[in-house]
Amino acid sequence: MKKIYFLSGLPRSGSTVLAALLQQHPEMHTTATSGLLDMLMGTLKARAASFGQQSSTKDAMAQEKEMQRILKAICEAKYADVDKSVVLDKERGWASEVNMPTIHNVLGYKPKIIATVRNVEDCVSSMVRVAKPSNLLEFCNTSELVEHIKKSYQTLLGAHNVAPECIHYVEYEDLVSKPEETLRGIEKFLELSPHTYDVNNIDASNLQEKDEEIWQVKGLHNVRKTLKKADTLSAKDTLGHKYREFVQPRFWRGEETSRLPPHQLDVMLAVGLKGNLKEAAKIGDELAAKEPFNDRVAFNRGWYELRRGNLLEGHKLIFRGRHESVFGNPPPQVPTPMWDGVSKGTVLLHMEGGLGDQIHSAGMIRYIVKKGCDVIVACSGDLVTLFRDISGVSAVVVTEAAGGVVHDFWVPAMSAVIPLQLQYGDVDGSAYIAKPGKFLNRNYPPSDKKFRIGLRWQGNPEFEHEQHRLFPSQKLFDAVKDVDADFISLQRDEGAEKKPKWVKDVPLKHWEETRVAVASCDLVITSCTSVAHLSAAMGVDTWIIVPILPYYLWAKKGSITEWYDSVKLFRQTTFENWDSPFAQIQKQLNDLGDTNGNRNRILVTDSKWRSERSLEHYPA
Repeated sequence: MKKIYFLSGLPRSGSTVLAALLQQHPEMHTTATSGLLDMLMGTLKARAASFGQQSSTKDAMAQEKEMQRILKAICEAKYADVDKSVVLDKERGWASEVNMPTIHNVLGYKPKIIATVRNVEDCVSSMVRVAKPSNLLEFCNTSELVEHIKKSYQTLLGAHNVAPECIHYVEYEDLVSKPEETLRGIEKFLELSPHTYDVNNIDASNLQEKDEEIWQVKGLHNVRKTLKKADTLSAKDTLGHKYREFVQPRFWRGEETSRLPPHQLDVMLAVGLKGNLKEAAKIGDELAAKEPFNDRVAFNRGWYELRRGNLLEGHKLIFRGRHESVFGNPPPQVPTPMWDGVSKGTVLLHMEGGLGDQIHSAGMIRYIVKKGCDVIVACSGDLVTLFRDISGVSAVVVTEAAGGVVHDFWVPAMSAVIPLQLQYGDVDGSAYIAKPGKFLNRNYPPSDKKFRIGLRWQGNPEFEHEQHRLFPSQKLFDAVKDVDADFISLQRDEGAEKKPKWVKDVPLKHWEETRVAVASCDLVITSCTSVAHLSAAMGVDTWIIVPILPYYLWAKKGSITEWYDSVKLFRQTTFENWDSPFAQIQKQLNDLGDTNGNRNRILVTDSKWRSERSLEHYPA
């Protein structure tokens, strides 16, 4: 009988290219996923179903030997036509510890498994780059391909714990960086004679899998002719901080896999989400003392510094720990330097983050213009029309077209505070997006009601932290329903079906229609969404309902924000309890009803209230 060994490991860790190299060895026959394991396990299941309970120990032993002969015959028949002395059969399931005793008995020797391995986050990252999902968050959370990686890791870990002597690990990075040494190790483990491999002439044409049929993805097992690392971006580049969810101990290197303490950064986040900003910041400071060069520590501390009122320092920490994809929009591929905040010329302001982040970042334009520069904005296509009319903007292009725009410098919008050297005392809270006059009276004629109030109760469900800002929509409806007002819905897409009948539908097909709808309102009441930023940036009175750990712009306490003069904040005071902000909203609306309908200024703010910019709403 030919020697049959096995190739297993983690998806996207180089098993196909390894099989292609090893088949160059004159003694070795390698396979794509062969189906042999399925044949053997199917036979075992059939035997269990037909034989049932054994009448005696003798019968059981006899039938076990019979089954071993059958399984051995299947193995021999499978590779009867192969003229090589060694077969390397590929199947990830070979790593399952439950198969070890059976295979041992069938082969007559301990099974030997070559297992290709790689950091799990790198496996997922590589899968993302091949699959090219339209929604990264959904793919990471629900994709069967990602689940396949997780299950393969657990299967291999199980085999490692049961029979580590049967497994020889091949790390992807070693294979591509030092192939000769890596292949010598495999030859020694499999007891093969030395061979010289041609790493510049790899042929994997006979090793292709039915990727498109099984996974609906092309190219999962494409192999380059020349051995080299295919991935040029790191897991952090591809996955953002989502990559942290996939980090697992490298048990093949002896890393501990049990009783791992929670990472202090995760503790910091969990504490912060419950509103204990002081304790979260303390954890961050302790981590910084222990790990001063840890960029992820710096990044996370930066957000807390912003909430503590340290604007410039917070952004510097975030910038230090940021990477290309951290805000969802990779930087433009341009040859120009990053703007230093002093040089004159045309600055490409590269918008980042979600739509709300981009609308807020448009407020940076006026500060750049004050420095004597022209501004070209690169943003999401949905927002192009909103930004065209902002003073100082010479052009607006979609993000994908940024590389074709003539400019002198560029700056990432979420870090523009740094070259501008902005502190909170420098922040201008006035409106910067114009209210449209066109079609306003036609679509929103004057009403006999005291007020027109726009309502938005839900943000983007795909946002990573949506669950923390999402409140029961009925609480909003109950708080406002008795007010003498025309109510219009500013809720697009998901969540719109929750609208009660007394809230009117208005055109919201695109952002220009949303801008008109917002401009028609005396007041907008909304969760912390892109509509909140649009309304505030237009100078419309805006009441924002914020969670106990708010978006960094809203600080930690108080009802005002430096960023928008027209905003009033209604805060959650207890984690997972939304009663307090809606009780406040209901009271304030009732008070407004007693003003005989002051449509000019619903905030009814006097100069003293709005001029209190002492940062008292930031914690120490």
